[in-house]
Amino acid sequence: MPLPSRAPKPLSLPKMPRIAYHMGLTEVLDGKRYVKSFAGFVVEAGNPDVDAILEGTPKATLRHPRSDAKSPYEIKEYWNLGPDIGVFPIFSGMAGTTIYDLVKHQAEQANMGIAVTWPRRTDGTKSKSSVSLLVFYPGPHGLLLAELSAKGLMSEYMIDALLTHLDVCEALDNIINREQHPDPVFPGEVKLPLHVSETEVAFGKNAGKTSVYPMEHTHITDPDKLKDKKYIAKIWAPAAFTSEIEAQWETAIAWAKNRLASANREAIGSGPIAPVETTYEGEYEEDPYNS
Repeated sequence: MPLPSRAPKPLSLPKMPRIAYHMGLTEVLDGKRYVKSFAGFVVEAGNPDVDAILEGTPKATLRHPRSDAKSPYEIKEYWNLGPDIGVFPIFSGMAGTTIYDLVKHQAEQANMGIAVTWPRRTDGTKSKSSVSLLVFYPGPHGLLLAELSAKGLMSEYMIDALLTHLDVCEALDNIINREQHPDPVFPGEVKLPLHVSETEVAFGKNAGKTSVYPMEHTHITDPDKLKDKKYIAKIWAPAAFTSEIEAQWETAIAWAKNRLASANREAIGSGPIAPVETTYEGEYEEDPYNS
């Protein structure tokens, strides 16, 4: 019998910088003291390639709690992207509308560029759901390819933003000039605007209730307003962005598959641990990457 074809060489995936969202529970250095009030988007400083792209962006020093005995805190410096950002997400669709649905179709969703995890811990304790994908962030000195992720409570907000983004792309399909753009609008061609909500949200039960500022999208969804050419120009990716997205599409899929595989290896018996309605009960455990 003939020998099987040689498998393609796997993509080399560098560690991606992360755009992290903090929802008001993180301590930020304010003068000479730390106050627990920071809400916004940050990227960790110290990576020469990232620093070169974000040079000129304001910085913030954040203090995260630690569980080891050496020090109760970990202090890090970040590029402070602010309470409002616009990113160009590299994904092609959604396999469901809730975190519970998406976890049941993890592999299919990874093939669309999004890693969705909700691992089952062997000791029976609850873990956090996670939604992650690669995006382009337009920095002062170029495009930053980075991971945008949401955990726990923020997972559902991220899913809502991505679903709305697909709706906007579909609406734009009915507006744009087909002679100039014959293909369907790809999500990465349109800016996804995100911001810190002005409204606090309380979750948990009884004494364990915590108030946070969730992440929200600021997309215009009114069909008539979407026809405004000035608005379309504001959210439409420049041609240079589109070529970069095309060049990174395979990387985005490989990255999502790798993230999914890593999460499933870390928690034996990966799978949804409970219906989504009962996920976010109890006191919130601060996460240095999504808090």
